[in-house]
Amino acid sequence: MSQSHSKFKVFIGTDAFEKAASFVKESSVAPKSLGVEFLESSKTIVLSLGYSDDQPRYDIELSKVSLGLLDLIETTVEEALELAASKFDNVICHEFYVNGMGEFFAVFMTQK
Repeated sequence: MSQSHSKFKVFIGTDAFEKAASFVKESSVAPKSLGVEFLESSKTIVLSLGYSDDQPRYDIELSKVSLGLLDLIETTVEEALELAASKFDNVICHEFYVNGMGEFFAVFMTQK
């Protein structure tokens, strides 16, 4: 499965994850990448979904997992991401963000 793509769809709001999964389910697209930004000032999620529309479609699930308050040490963040990812099958990609309280969150895109 090639990860190459040139199309993007953006979803904004507290229901961005659900809207993205619905878009994929209702469209003929193959999701390839994920971008997530948390705008602390407005407590708003901005999610971008990279996709291809010239490859076979498949459904996805987006899961947000708290990694907790982590020290900014590369191995600490890596270990937290790997532990969280080990709870999922078929991880396509991930993104993470940190809220204003310093809590890390990982978002995993998995193929259903």
